[in-house]
Amino acid sequence: MKLSLIALLAVLLIITKASVGDPKLRRGAELVEWIEGSLPGTIVVLLFDKDASSQRTSEVRQQLKAKILNQYPDFHYYEVDVSVQDFDQVVELVEIDKKLLKHSPAILIASDGNGYWAHGQGAVAEIVYQLPFYAVELQGRDSAPTRR
Repeated sequence: MKLSLIALLAVLLIITKASVGDPKLRRGAELVEWIEGSLPGTIVVLLFDKDASSQRTSEVRQQLKAKILNQYPDFHYYEVDVSVQDFDQVVELVEIDKKLLKHSPAILIASDGNGYWAHGQGAVAEIVYQLPFYAVELQGRDSAPTRR
């Protein structure tokens, strides 16, 4: 019962973190479908562990907002606490080791079933660099860099 209540509260927290115009995230399976391409547009997901440093998670969240989300308000943004069992499918899909998230969060960008994630210092800068390859809204622009 207590575990169910904690899981419910975590899911509610995740739902409230979604942008105002974004579809409400209710389950991990739903996010997997969206990442695989059923939700048009670009999805940005902050994957974190609630037991990790809240300061580091907040820093990454602030950088994400300043360098990506404020510039691209049409991107769909979600935050996922990987300690919530319902999001295990998301963790498996993106093939991230949860142990990494004990130190700092990871960022996933995806659209049309293609995605890229980065973790650690410089993760936001790496995602910014990868935007032209993984954000459908930016694909085909003349300023897209050559892929490494």
